[in-house]
Amino acid sequence: QSTWGKPISQCKIPTLSTLFTVGNIVVNVNIMAPLVRPSQALAIQPQQLTFTGPFNEFKYAQISMRNPTEYLMCFKVKTTVPKKYCVVPNKGVILPGQLIECRVQLLPFDYFTDGRQPDADIEHRLTVESIYATELSYEFDKMFAEARVNDKMRTKIPCRFFPGQVNPLYDAKSQKSK
Repeated sequence: QSTWGKPISQCKIPTLSTLFTVGNIVVNVNIMAPLVRPSQALAIQPQQLTFTGPFNEFKYAQISMRNPTEYLMCFKVKTTVPKKYCVVPNKGVILPGQLIECRVQLLPFDYFTDGRQPDADIEHRLTVESIYATELSYEFDKMFAEARVNDKMRTKIPCRFFPGQVNPLYDAKSQKSK
């Protein structure tokens, strides 16, 4: 059972877990991973990110991740187009019961590059990768590098784009064909 928010005097010392102190609050964190691994232990919202144009300015979205388990979790947020997105924080530790908000920033770009049609799909997505923490440290890259492929849980979050404007070249072509 999680002891998140209980005063130190009410905490029992567990045998297979570690007490993690945040200020004067003690958290009972189990660092032993469960035997059965789900496809994703974190509760992640939303299932899809939506960006509305115009895209010549910064656009923002948010990803919420909650750790409903009794285990300490580590996460990383990756993207298929790293030069177009900035995610803060893009990696971290989530305590049992804790909620983390990640801000996703879409950098300005020209939506109609290469004569893209207004209804054309851009196939961008973010991937939230998580693992059960194997130690109480902030060496995320080391933990993820040492984790077996089967121990990594992934959730893909597709990005949808609504330009909010019509491509002038496309509109001119459709008018000529009438």
